[in-house]
Amino acid sequence: MKTPILSYKSLIQNKLWEYDKDQDELVNYIEILHQQIIKFQVSRDKFINKIFRKPIKPPLGLYIYGSVGRGKSVMMDMFSNTNQINQIKRVHFHAFMHEAHKRIRKQRNISKSGDPIISVAKAIFSETKVLCFDEFQVNDAADAMILKRLFEKLFQMGLVIISTSNQHPDELYKGGINRELFLPFIALIKKRCRVFEIKGERDFRLEKLVTNKVYFSPINTQNKLSFNSLFKKISGSENYEKIIINVESRDINIEKYSNGIGVMSFNSLCNQPLGSHEYLAIAKTFKTFFISDIPKIKEEEFNQAKRFINLIDVLYDNKINVVFLADSEPENLYNGKAYISEFNRTSSRLHEMQSEQYLKQLSR
Repeated sequence: MKTPILSYKSLIQNKLWEYDKDQDELVNYIEILHQQIIKFQVSRDKFINKIFRKPIKPPLGLYIYGSVGRGKSVMMDMFSNTNQINQIKRVHFHAFMHEAHKRIRKQRNISKSGDPIISVAKAIFSETKVLCFDEFQVNDAADAMILKRLFEKLFQMGLVIISTSNQHPDELYKGGINRELFLPFIALIKKRCRVFEIKGERDFRLEKLVTNKVYFSPINTQNKLSFNSLFKKISGSENYEKIIINVESRDINIEKYSNGIGVMSFNSLCNQPLGSHEYLAIAKTFKTFFISDIPKIKEEEFNQAKRFINLIDVLYDNKINVVFLADSEPENLYNGKAYISEFNRTSSRLHEMQSEQYLKQLSR
């Protein structure tokens, strides 16, 4: 029988994972929740309870927060990958909110009267009884405004959530527009979830980064293989998914996502009409980011040059760890003259972003 604690012990015994006392404490809490949900679902589905509609209170969920690279997503995967819980779904927070907004718009088109949130909540709960949120963070005002209403309904229906975040609930959407309207949602999360801080300073993801090359050039078969292998190594998974970040009704398609790490190509980042706002949303979503297939930028490619300069400035200023797959070394990436001065700064930053000093910045 596959349970979270058995999965964790198996990784340790097979030397695929290092023992960490804080992770060990967390996996015990996850195991307890796992058993509570199984018992709850069995009791709820009993014939006698269905006949007499005996109300059964669901267990409290779990909100896990802590520093980057502490293994939060991997711990949650041990919970979501068990096959003993019915109607369990693991989803990146941004992907969930993107789908929620889509459903709300669709419901508004179907019915001009009534609150679409009620219908959307019912539809979500009919599909999902246990929701695993990865990378819970709120940067978008539209998300902030619907979260309380949506989850108030979902919790009333009996939804259980387990989520990971880099922030304590009290820090969510801090400084956001009309944050006072968001505060009841924070209170709701703290009421319906046990808040667990995974302590410790060790950053397992960073340790893998600083001992590996992070700038691969030129673009050839071997470097593509090394780039993709590093993504799997740092994310700790062979599997990945595509997700969408919604920025003020604009979609940013993340080509690969796994355990808090995203991958996008130069084409998706710089051949599309993206700007600082979109790049900042990426920086707020990922602390480790992979950029593939960076070509030599030609003289006539003014927009691509400006966007790439802007992208690197935003990632650098926000101290994001980046892995690059490029056609040449930084100083040879731009073949034009119009932005040579700006690109000299970009080239310098690309070199600095490969340094151990940059990767180890404590204020990331």
